[in-house]
Amino acid sequence: MGSSRLPGKSMMQIGGTNLPGYILRRFKNAGSSLLIVLATTSNESDDVLAEWAIAEGIPVFRGNEQNVLDRYVTCARQFGFDPVIRLTGDNPFVDIPELNRLMQMFNEQNCDYISSHGLLPLGSGAEVFSLRALTQSLQKADRPDHFEHVNEYILQHPGEFRIGLFAMDPEKNFPDVRLTVDTMKDLKNVQSLVKHDTDPGGSILPLLKICLGSA
Repeated sequence: MGSSRLPGKSMMQIGGTNLPGYILRRFKNAGSSLLIVLATTSNESDDVLAEWAIAEGIPVFRGNEQNVLDRYVTCARQFGFDPVIRLTGDNPFVDIPELNRLMQMFNEQNCDYISSHGLLPLGSGAEVFSLRALTQSLQKADRPDHFEHVNEYILQHPGEFRIGLFAMDPEKNFPDVRLTVDTMKDLKNVQSLVKHDTDPGGSILPLLKICLGSA
């Protein structure tokens, strides 16, 4: 809720719900059985978000705003997550088929970390971490950016981790297309795209075709 560029964006409306609610709806429509936990801050401003999640039956974990890495590690331990899938609440159009592929490759490659960011349209990717990698990152973190960004220590010390390679659907390789929400312009864009989000399996292809056709 404390976004500097778009204050209160977590509760802003898209498709008749808020941003995290839309993410959950897409997962349910795709038949996903993943347990999703809202990991938000302990700030008073995020009380409204936590209260919404509890009312929706979504488990909530709350932690330090600045130490996001510790929030992930502690949340993962509390809920028994290993591996840990990271989705962010301002990315309503995560591509669920590619997430499933990402998890499959994580397991097949026996890796500590794998990501589809920088390949899929901005806002539709995801990351998967082993709990060991997150715990080691927290133990060795020694810079503010290591705590603020969950993947930063891993990306800066690749030799310490088994980093997987992601092979995605080439039809979706348009990283310059924006499907994230950082600004009011982004919010209006995703609000206009909702009516084109027609794949029950959670693929972004219908959205991508609209974005490319109108570019």
